[in-house]
Amino acid sequence: LDGAGADGESDDEDAPLKLKDMRGAKQWWHMLTAAWTLIWPETPAMKARVSACLGLLVFGRVTNVLVPVVYKQMVDRFGDVLARVDEGEHLKMWDAFYPPALWYCVCWFLGGQGSGFVSNLRQFIWIRVGQDTYKRTYLAVFRHLFDLSLDFHLKRKSGEIIRLTGRGISATQSVLNSILFYILPTIVDVFIACVYFAMSLGPWLALLVLVTIGSYIPLTIAITEWRVRFRRDMNLADNKVNQRFTDALLNYETVKYFNAEGHEMEHLSMAVDKYQRVEWMSSSSLQILNTAQSFVIIIGLVVGLVMVSTRVVHGEIGVGDTVLFISYMMQLYSPLNYFGTYYRMIQQNMVDLENMFDVFEQDPDVVDAPDATELALSKVRGAVEVENVSFAYNARSEKADDDEDGSAPQPVVEVLRGVSFSAPAGSTVALVGSTGSGKSTMLRLLFRSYDLSGGRITLDGLDIASLSQDSLRRAIGVVPQDTVLFNDTIAHNVRYGDLSASDEQVRDACRAAALHDHIVDRFPQKYETVVGERGLRLSGGEKQRVAVARAVLKNAPVLLLDEATSSLDSITERRIQESIASLRGSRTTIVVAHRLSTIRDADTIVFLERGEVKEMGTHEQLLERRGGYFALWERQQQAPASSSASLASLDTE
Repeated sequence: LDGAGADGESDDEDAPLKLKDMRGAKQWWHMLTAAWTLIWPETPAMKARVSACLGLLVFGRVTNVLVPVVYKQMVDRFGDVLARVDEGEHLKMWDAFYPPALWYCVCWFLGGQGSGFVSNLRQFIWIRVGQDTYKRTYLAVFRHLFDLSLDFHLKRKSGEIIRLTGRGISATQSVLNSILFYILPTIVDVFIACVYFAMSLGPWLALLVLVTIGSYIPLTIAITEWRVRFRRDMNLADNKVNQRFTDALLNYETVKYFNAEGHEMEHLSMAVDKYQRVEWMSSSSLQILNTAQSFVIIIGLVVGLVMVSTRVVHGEIGVGDTVLFISYMMQLYSPLNYFGTYYRMIQQNMVDLENMFDVFEQDPDVVDAPDATELALSKVRGAVEVENVSFAYNARSEKADDDEDGSAPQPVVEVLRGVSFSAPAGSTVALVGSTGSGKSTMLRLLFRSYDLSGGRITLDGLDIASLSQDSLRRAIGVVPQDTVLFNDTIAHNVRYGDLSASDEQVRDACRAAALHDHIVDRFPQKYETVVGERGLRLSGGEKQRVAVARAVLKNAPVLLLDEATSSLDSITERRIQESIASLRGSRTTIVVAHRLSTIRDADTIVFLERGEVKEMGTHEQLLERRGGYFALWERQQQAPASSSASLASLDTE
């Protein structure tokens, strides 16, 4: 990919892919049309390459057709020369070689039955086109997956998505290459051969070629259509194998915790067994197809040789005509064998394209309004208003789930009902309540990971649904409950909060998150320490501190903390709370907290129960009401004492 931009050609996003052209791409023609939009480039240099390749393709077919004709002329010349020699005429080598033998060598060099100079030159020029196609398709898939809403990614499995989109990207190039450079040229060769046979050798041989090809192609298509269901089953089974393998690796620690290696091996073995069963069916049906194709070709060749031999015996055609017929037949049958191969490849690629276009057909649940407003980040004060908000998770069932698991659509789950609260600019609002009360969902709605079922949320008086998602999210910093890191250095993961930040700014953010001293003392490579897949080399507390440092570095006017200190020890938690408290004067902070002791100084505490606001006020006000918040506070205050008593009893025992 790095070399794709050489020679002044596009190496970035200068040629954006028009994904709307792929909508409804379920039929072959629509999918091929959509795939062509991926092949056909946007830059003049790449268009010139495609045009040159198509021109060379036509020129190559012409030279390929001339090879048998010149071969016939060469044989006739040799026969004439032999006759003249027998008559006692003294001839030179040049009399036999020129011109037919020379032209035969030239045509063979240029054409070479599809492997000559012209074909190699075309493939050389096409390399850049293939790279450009691969890059633009890869980026289009990547962009579309990130355009899709959170709901899509929560319902689909990452391993499955990676696998099917990877196959679809490869199929995009393969299917059009097969049609443009193999299938269509073969059909053109057959047409030219029939016309030439009809004009030079008579209509019966031309009819024989038509009957042979007319039997071969429908037979190939019919058997391949029968085979396609095996390919689909094989794709699904392959997805399951990779999904099982990927899930096990991503949950490496969980597998180790429960000594479940044997369990995972057993399930992986079952998935592989299922894959191999359908793979056997696919491979077996391939042998049936190959046998049927060979039978048709042999029958046509035998009948043709009988007809030619009969005409030779009657003196109707000469040796050169016989050589012409045999050469043409061999030249046709060779690509016909490839026709079956490439048709099967196209059939497989169409299945892969169908799976990829299924992803492209997924529309994001959250989209910008046509007249969406761009927030000016420097002017955002951070005043948040939540007005009578209701939300229910979408009950749509993904097609893949229905097809593969047979699961029925799940009922609508109402998570929030009539929630209202205010967070003035620079204030801190805490959302508390039992598990499942809708606290984290509320943060996702504020970030607009989902659209509301009812009510509205405003930022500085503007409905967030009327704002562009990009500008809204630039104004919001998030510390999630479960932090997942890139398999890169600590510095890179922190700098993700502001990719333009300097090393010193990264270190300052880590100091604010009580992380800098920890990095320097614990890790020999300090900020260049690679954190491992999903950050597995770091503890839960270390990962959360990286997330806090990211949010500090982003310096957004609104900060969402989803139990940001839940995995930290009390000393580190206090340090981070002090750091966060020092930032509250300049930003609006909305906190989801489990431990109520961490949000006692919040300006407003919203107590949620089963998706509804039951109480709201300051810490002292809610304690005075002696309601649900008071009961939760009492339980948490008693928990440390109970734990200490339990430990003491264990010591005495």
